[in-house]
Order: sequence, then C-alpha cells, then structure tokens
Amino acid sequence: MLSLSPKTWEKLKDWILQEIIEKDPDIAAELADFVLEIIRDLPNVSGKASGSGDPEELAQLQLKGIVKNPQEMLTQLPSKIHTVESTEKIPGPTSSVKVVNIPVRNLSRDQIRGQFKPFGSIKYCKISIQKRQAVVQYHNESCAIRCTKATSVIFNNRFVKVELFHGNIEDFEGVTIIPPVCHQKTEQSNTISKQASSSSEQSTVNKRIERVQNVQQILFENNQKSNETYKTDFNELLLSKEKLLRAHQSLLQELQRKTTELSTDDKKPSIGPLLLEFKRIQKSMDELNITPTEMTDIKVRKMNMDHPNEFEVKDARTAAAKKKRAKKLASIRKKIRRKR
Repeated sequence: MLSLSPKTWEKLKDWILQEIIEKDPDIAAELADFVLEIIRDLPNVSGKASGSGDPEELAQLQLKGIVKNPQEMLTQLPSKIHTVESTEKIPGPTSSVKVVNIPVRNLSRDQIRGQFKPFGSIKYCKISIQKRQAVVQYHNESCAIRCTKATSVIFNNRFVKVELFHGNIEDFEGVTIIPPVCHQKTEQSNTISKQASSSSEQSTVNKRIERVQNVQQILFENNQKSNETYKTDFNELLLSKEKLLRAHQSLLQELQRKTTELSTDDKKPSIGPLLLEFKRIQKSMDELNITPTEMTDIKVRKMNMDHPNEFEVKDARTAAAKKKRAKKLASIRKKIRRKR
C-alpha cells in the first residue's frame, strides 16, 4: 500500500483528472477518487517496473474504461510520484531567518533589533536563551535573503550562523521579544484609548476651568457695568441738582433784589411776605438736598470718583488703622534687628 502525504495525493488527483475519459466535472471528480483508491492499494512502486505482478494487472482491469490508457498511466506512476515528492522537498520562499550560537549577552531586544534591523523591517522575533537561538521574521522575503548573505560578522562573533527558517515561528520554543504587528496595533489602540480617555478627562477639567473663568469674567463685566452705571447715574444726579440749585439761586437773587428795593422811609415795611418766601425757598432746598453742605459733599465724591489718586479724603478710622499697621511693622523690624 502506498504511503504518501496529503499534498502528494492532491497533486496526483490533478494528474488523474487529465487522464480520465469522462469530461463532466462532477463525475470526473468521483472517478478520480475511485482511481486514487485503486492506486492507494498498490504496493510500493518506487523504483519498481510497472506491469509486473498481479496487483498491477488487477488495477489495469479496474481502470479500463475510466482512464485513457491504464497501462501507460501505471507505468508513469512511479516517476510521477518521485517528481511530486521531490518538488515537495524543495523549500519555498521564507521571510524568516534562524540565528544560532548567539552569545547570552546579545539575547536582548535592543541587541537583536540593532543587529538585524539594517537588513529590513522586523515583523516578529522569538529567542531561546537555553539554546542560544533566535528566529527573526521580516516583512519581506528579500530581507531574509539579504540577511543570510551578509558579509559582516554577526555580533562580532564568527561562530554565530544565520540561515533561512522554513518552519512556523509559532512552533519555535522561546520568548517573544518583538511581538507581531497585530499585537503592536492592539497595544497602540489600547494606548490611544487610554490617551483618549485621559485627554477626555483633561478636556473635562479644561471645560470646567473655562466655565469658572467665564463666570468670573461675567461677574467682572457686571461689576464694571454696575460701576459705570453708578457713575452715569451719579453724574446725572449731580447735573440735576446743579440745575435745581441754579434755579433756587435765581429765586434768592430775586428775593434779594426785592429786599433792597424796600423803602426805608416806610414806617411799617412789608418784609413779612419776603420772609415767608425765603423760608419757602430754604425748605425746598432742604427737601431737594441741594443745600451748600450737601452739594459740597456730592462734589467731593465726584472728584474722588474721577481722580481717586489725586484727591485724598481724610477718614479718622482709616488713619487709625494705618497708624496701627505702621506701629506693628516698626515693632517687627525692631525684633528682627535684635535677632541679628
């Protein structure tokens, strides 16, 4: 019985499909499986001439009417199997290299990356500290070939050898020092998500700070507006009081003129109505708060508002507090001098 690999059987099946008489694909596939079962039951045909022995004659009888020429097919079978097996043994292209006899001090990610990255971009790398070996997988096959043909001495050690690695890097027993790209992307995505979350938290804090600053700005603007409104209202009040004061001054001047026109020859001068008018004017000025004392206070406040640094209003309480602070500061300075 023939013992061949599954890949060999698949390639033999393609060859058998070309020899089958039936052209319908479905029927031809079933017949090809039947022919494979017949060939599988044959003894080992490697290096044996065909056409000899009862099993081959029985196989020819079974294949008659299915394939074009059963005898020729069985004759070509040994050479066909040999060709298929030889092509399977030829290794295909690979993008990985295996490094052996590596010094232990060089079995690190930085050392491996620094030594093999000049040949191309590294995709994956695993090391075995016990065997002192490493498998480096590049993104391109040309990088692996370039690495094996390098004239420079790897790790400055002539015993270190580099060869192409045709196996599966996952089956290599060792520690991963350079993870695959998918793992790196996952780590990068995790890092990006963490940065995004931290940036979102930072943006939330910034928004809160901005909100507080906006509130403070609004309060400041409102205070400024209230101060400006107060100044405007105060100026309008002062102007209105000055107008009222001028009107009352004109009334007083008229009353003064009437008083001077009184005849001194009259035994009973009519001063009573003038006195009543004067009292009425005085009462009106008191009610409107336009007496000389009140107008002086208002004008002083106006000057202090317009020029706060040029006009000083003396206040007994402020002066006492200032004197107290000066006295305390003098005592502190005196204590400092004593300590020195």
